[in-house]
Amino acid sequence: MRFIARLRDVEAFAVDTSGRLMAAVAKRSLYVIRAVGPDFEVVSVKHSTALHVVAVNASEGCIAAGDASGCINLWYLPSGGDAIVAPTAFHWHSSALNSLAFSPDGTHMISGGEEGVLVIWQLATRARNFLPRLGAPIISLSASLDGSMYALGMGDSSVRLVETLGLVTRHTIVGVRQVQPGNGALDFSHGIVLDPKRRAIVLNGLPGGIQFFSPSQDRLLLDVDVLHRNLVTRAQHGAVNFPRIEHVAFSRDGAWMATVRHFFRLILT
Repeated sequence: MRFIARLRDVEAFAVDTSGRLMAAVAKRSLYVIRAVGPDFEVVSVKHSTALHVVAVNASEGCIAAGDASGCINLWYLPSGGDAIVAPTAFHWHSSALNSLAFSPDGTHMISGGEEGVLVIWQLATRARNFLPRLGAPIISLSASLDGSMYALGMGDSSVRLVETLGLVTRHTIVGVRQVQPGNGALDFSHGIVLDPKRRAIVLNGLPGGIQFFSPSQDRLLLDVDVLHRNLVTRAQHGAVNFPRIEHVAFSRDGAWMATVRHFFRLILT
């Protein structure tokens, strides 16, 4: 173990595969840590807004960090002892990013956040490509070492494996969905109900949906979107009031299911 630097309030940290280039973000500061011979130097760069995520690209000699406005700031590292110049801005996201990464060859940058849209940026041309309508916020992401796949950790407790060529989802790994309470409601607003046909536990899932979990098989059987909702990104500094399922009941043989849903009224004054 080797001591390099003491940093406070670090929110995100990234390191390249060689271990000779590292970066950290803390509040409005970017810390660049790079190897100089046998030692490491630490350079601090101030930014106008808070930084939340960071990624390093050793092959292109740059560091990217996402700020509170959803803007990605790309700093190119100078050679020698020159100062780090102002960053180049890449802006599409409407709120703070959750995750940021580079492709293994360093030519592309990948970002994801609350919108549930994967954005691929070509660094040389600034061209963008999108994989939209993923159904949940992107919480984390990474690229395979051969650059053929992206792994996306989603806010609905699922993992998507996406081919980089064509941006096609090849596999989705799903567990019990994370219950998302809203407006002071209990997490399981309709309680826990037994489906007599499938012998499954039925409970709240995504907003406006219910999920069927089999205790005997230890797996999720069904994820039913009762309200056929679309993912809506919250307004700036605001929240989205999602409808929720408050009651579920089954017929004796499990052939029929009835649900009661609750909508929140929006009153403008």
